[in-house]
Amino acid sequence: MNRAPLIRAASVRDAEAIARLSEALGYTADVEITRVRLAHILASDGDLMLVAENETGAIAGWLQAHAAYIIESGFRVEITGLI
Repeated sequence: MNRAPLIRAASVRDAEAIARLSEALGYTADVEITRVRLAHILASDGDLMLVAENETGAIAGWLQAHAAYIIESGFRVEITGLI
């Protein structure tokens, strides 16, 4: 029986899998640059980075979101990346 994907907070150790998934969709994604960017995102209180693990524990997708207060609309969260 297949289990549902596990959604969890990303960690720096996920950088290689995140870069690989990004490249699969045609985005240039150097692993070291991804690792540095991911570290900054994870350190930010206004950003969220999640990964989805399949039944074997491999990362099958990721989501990045950014929260902000906007003058015109107040608080909002925007999905800035989704694979």
